[in-house]
Amino acid sequence: MAQLGSIGPDKVFYYFKELMNIPHPSFHTEGVRQYIICFAKDRGLDYYADEAGNVLVKCPATAGYEDHDAVILQGHIDMVPAKVSGSKHNFETDALVLDEEELDKGILTAVGTTLGGDDGIAVAYMLSIMDSDHPHPALECLFTNNEEVGLLGAAAFDCSKLSGSRLINIDSEDENIFITGCAGGLRADIKRDISMRKVLGQGVRIVISGLKGGHSGSDIDKERASGIILLARVLNELSKNSEFAYELGALYGGLADNAICNEAFAVIYIKAEFIGILECICSDMQASFRQEYALTDPDITIKTVRCNADNDAAKEEDYEAIMHILSQLPYGIVARKPNGGMPVTSLNPGILRFNTDDDGNLLKCKDDVAPFLIAYSIRSSFESAKTALTDKLRRLSEYTGGSISIHGEYPAWPDKMDSPIRDIIRKLYSDMDKEPVFTTIHAGLECGIFASKMHGVDMISMGPDMRNVHTYNETLDIESSIRVYNLTIKLLSML
Repeated sequence: MAQLGSIGPDKVFYYFKELMNIPHPSFHTEGVRQYIICFAKDRGLDYYADEAGNVLVKCPATAGYEDHDAVILQGHIDMVPAKVSGSKHNFETDALVLDEEELDKGILTAVGTTLGGDDGIAVAYMLSIMDSDHPHPALECLFTNNEEVGLLGAAAFDCSKLSGSRLINIDSEDENIFITGCAGGLRADIKRDISMRKVLGQGVRIVISGLKGGHSGSDIDKERASGIILLARVLNELSKNSEFAYELGALYGGLADNAICNEAFAVIYIKAEFIGILECICSDMQASFRQEYALTDPDITIKTVRCNADNDAAKEEDYEAIMHILSQLPYGIVARKPNGGMPVTSLNPGILRFNTDDDGNLLKCKDDVAPFLIAYSIRSSFESAKTALTDKLRRLSEYTGGSISIHGEYPAWPDKMDSPIRDIIRKLYSDMDKEPVFTTIHAGLECGIFASKMHGVDMISMGPDMRNVHTYNETLDIESSIRVYNLTIKLLSML
């Protein structure tokens, strides 16, 4: 970590290192928030902190730029808390651990967890720029909160506190690709109480792993497998076998609704003589899944592990309700642009819980009832399509005696062809004999909320090369981060 702080221009990686030492998963960002407030106080900068956890820091223009319009720099302070199966890492209390071997290769990644490059690099950029003497107009650095759980901070922020008419969002993941529009979306939680009873039998954990996972927006077009969907298929196959009977004790999968689930498990109870049949079925399904997903998830693994759990299982009627929901779960791309273009509408079941907590531990049933939850992320460029998918999930939930709650809804960001920021970026790239790419994406960005609140604002989203965000394989390219930081400095000097 000490080595990281000495890399690169200005203090970018110094501040990134600081962030890795401060726990900041969504809903637990007070440490980073206080760090930014102390940063502003120490430098005599005006700041505004609201009840939603957002912090706005205003940095005066450098000499010669006093008459230029202010520029808004914006990124979010929370991160997705994903970790490898069995990890004891506590995102609310523990610092992230840097992988030193990958650092020597020019890559930032954490050991067994998400890195927080999404969107810690934006926070590091903004702090470093304010801590430097590079020329720039007045800056309004907006650090938003709880972006990863529905853009909640941006939705709650009072945009009358901003005076800038140009906004640079630093929350993209490809160096030479600039985002000019995005899909809208929402979160939908399917919930149901499950009646439980004591049963006899051997406890067995069926574990699905080896999936790549990924971001449910930017990676959904890669057609990767979902651990939740595969687990549902395994359980459905078991229920079809006339020689096999089981009781369902628990389900678990995923850590965030906006991440494709890469690991999932079920706890079932069976007679000891069924172990061999179970292992054969799981082996056959592993071979089938590897064939189906040979190009995207070739390492899918299904293991069976005997366990000593309390023998609480769903009553028969409620088991049937669970299986009906699982067998009907929609997942993936619903509609694309014509001729195989970019996804327009999609949905992802990112979290599955039945009789388990968020760490995968089995719960102690209260009053013989256990909670059941499936959390979805729905995305679309069209409000009507987003509503139609929500209604489909509502019908599915209510038909099986459950309910659905909607939260974290955010609007799409329509592409705007007339953009002075875009023109300056073209000029900067032309000077480097390169060509930038401007595109829209099938993912939610806070720009959609700002566009709806600040009519006429000129916006763009940019960022360095990051891969596998929202997974424990998340990486951030150091050289790319340096280049994008230097580009940001030049862009500010020309605004």
